[in-house]
Amino acid sequence: MTQRVGAETLLKVYGVKVDPDEFRAFAGMGEANFLSGVAGKYGIQIDDIDKLKETFYGIYLEKAADPTEDIGLPGAIELVKACREAGLKVAVASSADRVKVDANLKLVGFDAEADFDAIVSADLFERLKPAPDIFLAAAREVGVEPSACVVVEDAAAGVQAARAAGMRVVGVTTTLPREEMLAQEPDEVRPAIAGINMNLLQGLQWARRAEVGAEDRTNSGRGAGLSDNGAPSLDSVVELPGGYSTTRRTALKAVALAGGLGSFYVLLTRTKAMSFASPKALLNALLPRPSPTAGVSREQTERAAAFKRFIGSVERRGGGEEVPEFPAGAQWFNAPPLKLARELRGKVVVLDFWTYCCINCMHVLPELAALERKYAGRPVAVVGVHSAKFDNEKDNEAIRNAVLRYDVSHPVVNDARMVLWRDLGVASWPTLVIVSPRGRVLATLPGEGQQQNVDDMLAAALEYYGERGMLDESPVPMTLERERRSSAASPLRYPGKLAADLAGNRLFISDSNNHRIVVCDLEGRFLDQVGGNGAALRDGAFEAAAFNRPQGVAYSARRNCLYVADTENNALREVNLQARTVRTLAGDGVKAEQDYAGGRSGRAQRLNSPWDLAFDVQEEGLYIAMAGQHQIWRHDLKTSTTSAFSGDGYERNANGASGPATSWAQPSGLSLSTDGRELWVADSESSTVRSMDLTTGGSTAHVGGDALFADNLFRFGDKDGSGTGALLQHPLAVLALPTGEVFVADSYNHKLKVLEPASDSIRSMAGSGVAGMADGAGGNARLSEPAGLCPGPNGTVLVADTNNSAIRVFNLKSGALRTLELKGVPQPTVSPDGAPADGPSASSADPVIPKGASLVASEAPITSSSASLHIQIQLPSGYHLTKGANSRFEASALGPAAQDVKFQPSTGQLKENGAEVSADVVVKLPATDGVSGVLLACKAWEGTVPIRFGEV
Repeated sequence: MTQRVGAETLLKVYGVKVDPDEFRAFAGMGEANFLSGVAGKYGIQIDDIDKLKETFYGIYLEKAADPTEDIGLPGAIELVKACREAGLKVAVASSADRVKVDANLKLVGFDAEADFDAIVSADLFERLKPAPDIFLAAAREVGVEPSACVVVEDAAAGVQAARAAGMRVVGVTTTLPREEMLAQEPDEVRPAIAGINMNLLQGLQWARRAEVGAEDRTNSGRGAGLSDNGAPSLDSVVELPGGYSTTRRTALKAVALAGGLGSFYVLLTRTKAMSFASPKALLNALLPRPSPTAGVSREQTERAAAFKRFIGSVERRGGGEEVPEFPAGAQWFNAPPLKLARELRGKVVVLDFWTYCCINCMHVLPELAALERKYAGRPVAVVGVHSAKFDNEKDNEAIRNAVLRYDVSHPVVNDARMVLWRDLGVASWPTLVIVSPRGRVLATLPGEGQQQNVDDMLAAALEYYGERGMLDESPVPMTLERERRSSAASPLRYPGKLAADLAGNRLFISDSNNHRIVVCDLEGRFLDQVGGNGAALRDGAFEAAAFNRPQGVAYSARRNCLYVADTENNALREVNLQARTVRTLAGDGVKAEQDYAGGRSGRAQRLNSPWDLAFDVQEEGLYIAMAGQHQIWRHDLKTSTTSAFSGDGYERNANGASGPATSWAQPSGLSLSTDGRELWVADSESSTVRSMDLTTGGSTAHVGGDALFADNLFRFGDKDGSGTGALLQHPLAVLALPTGEVFVADSYNHKLKVLEPASDSIRSMAGSGVAGMADGAGGNARLSEPAGLCPGPNGTVLVADTNNSAIRVFNLKSGALRTLELKGVPQPTVSPDGAPADGPSASSADPVIPKGASLVASEAPITSSSASLHIQIQLPSGYHLTKGANSRFEASALGPAAQDVKFQPSTGQLKENGAEVSADVVVKLPATDGVSGVLLACKAWEGTVPIRFGEV
């Protein structure tokens, strides 16, 4: 029935008729993948997957209510009953959302609460089948080891997931032909659930134990005697190699001692990884805090009521765990030192435990920014608790740069010693902790993608505590770091990556935080710019196009085109340098979710934080460092398809013989080897430099990282040497040199290094290990988090010195580092300090109105080329602007012709007259067609008040 409903959904929404059998390949992978997988094959671009799923569920539930419908599970009720009578635990683990799971169970005739010990659905998971997460969660829910679980599955993805979880599988051929099911290698295959009995299940359940017993008997030796109960005696003889022998008792003691010593060795040699753990985190794992999302419907009105009930239950139990105060003496950013018992008393507080290297933490920041705009002026506060993973991230100036680079507008405290992290038992980045107005923990939400949950919790908390008079509306004192920033000496702002056209004397700079590509000659003289029109996803001419914090760039001499990893647009862009136009090759501005395979064409294929690019020898395949999901993808320029090439999506340092057998950890830099056979990779979170075979997708370790534990991403430092004896700290760029050596930007060590592949040895070339800005040779040179490399003229290497907003030139012969003087590079057309857009970047002609903003129509339309605009804001009773807080306004335009609108002034001080705040701006329009609105972002009280729009 599910496949028929899928076909009816696409026909109803898009008018496309598809064969229901097309859905079979995507069965068991969740409704989002189920629908988008087939839609992609027909070139259908899904703009709103949640809305499409709603249509799907509507049709499905309608059919489920039809008594003539049958989802084909004969024997299911009898099997579950037999399992329960035998004392076995029974759970449902489905990649479908809960609404569909409940409908299916009801249709079959189950009583969900009475018949099952646990029901685990897709609602709370980021990774669905074939990832093992849902099955592992079900095992935890029922308290059974995965190896003792038996799964009944009818989908290929489900069989793969169960095997990945270490569980036994019975494949049922109700949706797949027997041959296809056998190809997935389940333990047993049956034509229907009715063909499964208790003997089969119990036989599979005990099969592993029998295997272990057989291994024990084999290892016990021929001379082993038996005890009275038939078991091998502890005093029986065990034969050893070389004619030696010992007793079983002594051998067991030796094994136990060796295991203990091994564990002690691992602990001693991996103290850095262990330092992030805490007794409180272990206690939280054993006795987790109640979750507000457990069993909550996705229907909004039901969620609001459920979250409010949850808060009430927490308060009845004492109000939750008390949150300790922020560490005394810690450095604060965007605000003076705050206290929960003082400035944050009476506020609903969201604590964001983050570290600025982490891609998942980066994904959370725009979600929090959207919530801050929505709840502006309400008693809600977001506080970033920076809990550094890397040593470099503990530095105050490094965090300040991160706050500026990622446009963080809420208070941030540097908890360098991770005091609050340990006190609350936080175990992973990112983690959001929601705190009540009384300073107690309401909920802990680990991982990204929590925006809706946080939004619902905030709304419920404001209602609950507001009804009880427990909220304090007074604003939190703030002074943003960007308002303290002095006029920049450099026209660049945190440049990320570089590419060069040596034959054409051109240097391409990814000027990331100015949202543009700057083109200079190799001596630094300005030639052109692409974008610089604020953060947006917009194709077109150079002057109109827009990017959003672009990173990787790759130049194709064959096509005279530049290719751009448009990171925060989650898109791949092509810059035609001859036609001076930009077009999007992949991605639509929305981050891909749970897609670890790809394979769609054009913009229908979404990406996840693409960070760097590299061509193959023929310049037909473009490799993408997909930092957001720890993979390397490939875009085929002939077919326009984009798909995964290497990496299983797990964040690990695992080297395998093939792409699926390999794991990456936020790959951030790529470079094609001189022989064209492999790709060099800066794998930033594992602090390694690795290579990837372009034939198989498999990988090889070279320097850095932990050779023993693939999951240990905490082996980092600054040490020259070879193999895993060398230590790096979050390298972001590599460059294969004509000599066969590999140049490395060891970013968080602020160094440039050279790797010799023949010996896998690496040595420092420039930088002292301390952030700074100084020309010179060796340790006398200073850099600050260099992140981009490309070949320069006369055998030099050009370096994007990111935190210095500079381009440096390294001479490989002399070892000297100098700064490239940029000449004539203008500021971007639109200041990146303007009011931020909300949600996915705009690519259409319609302007994006930020959430929480008020749309105020002007009294009359502007019909001339110039008009005066007066904005007036009424302050809440008893409030005023803080003297010396630089309360100001910034003006920018919305609409496709926004770049032609001029403001006099574009920024200035707000005027205060009693309870009114005002600003006057002259708007100049070369042509009024296409200009749909004037946006004024007004900052007051050392912070931000609700944004107002004047319609023109």
